[in-house]
Amino acid sequence: MAIKLQDKLTGIFSIFDYVQLREGVPLEELAAAFEMKPAELRQLLVDLTMIDIPELDYDAIPRLDFELLEEEGIVDFTDTPVFDAVLEFNQFEAYALVVGLSLLEPQLGETERQLCKALKIKLINHYKLNTSMDSVQVIASEELNIYCQALLEAISNQHSVWIEYLSLQKVHSEREIIPVEVNRVGKHLLVKAYCLKAGELRHFRVDRILRLQPGDPVEIPQMAQKRTRNPRVTVQLEQVPEDLKDAAVDLQELEDSATLTLRIYDESWLETQLLLYADLLHDVNNSGIVRTTRTKAQSLIEMYDLLSAKTHGMP
Repeated sequence: MAIKLQDKLTGIFSIFDYVQLREGVPLEELAAAFEMKPAELRQLLVDLTMIDIPELDYDAIPRLDFELLEEEGIVDFTDTPVFDAVLEFNQFEAYALVVGLSLLEPQLGETERQLCKALKIKLINHYKLNTSMDSVQVIASEELNIYCQALLEAISNQHSVWIEYLSLQKVHSEREIIPVEVNRVGKHLLVKAYCLKAGELRHFRVDRILRLQPGDPVEIPQMAQKRTRNPRVTVQLEQVPEDLKDAAVDLQELEDSATLTLRIYDESWLETQLLLYADLLHDVNNSGIVRTTRTKAQSLIEMYDLLSAKTHGMP
């Protein structure tokens, strides 16, 4: 049966849409909806929650019939309509497509896998994603074992760990983290750790960690136990208080206003943070704006709660 890339990727990325619309779905029901085994879907959800996938225009994803390409002997995508179509993507959409292809690879036959890799290479080269290759390749098993042992020792001895880290935006940074949990997912090593600078629990894929060294003994702050993944909300302010600047994920300042993106830590976060500076919000007298923002934030929180395992046993 011909494998349609568009159908496969749409199925993968639409899992998020499906969960968000339903607001809460048992793992077995979700697996049945996507015709997958619960164990396979569970691993896929873990993989997807480890990466930030931007919104994709599903109609723009090219249809790729691997069987037809194999019959025609096509192994170079440069001069085909398929590659012409993906040239319309922006860099983040291209990155998401590379991630999607990486998730599909284990399910493909040898010839199809080679074609899939060829398309990934073309995307990576064209969009200059070379510095992101670490995030779509499996690191050497020997190095993986060394990292795993160091992280487990840090958990056992209650030590922090310094890591040099490559973000999805290809930014190199150094972080001090407190490892909380280490899991192998397929050939990947996933680490749940408290990030001291961000003040929250985060997930790290070890294949994006460039360097790791032990730190000092440290206790995990109490708030680290509250949430494992935080949705974001964007607000517009006339001016930004200094303490909110430090907490911003993204900040764009203009002459008379600023757009600020912040993470949501729990249900009361919007009241305790945004409403604390209510006089700075545009049209703040229109309470509908606040209500709409809170409703959207609550929906995101419910979705992330489902994916983080608290209700249905998923990690």
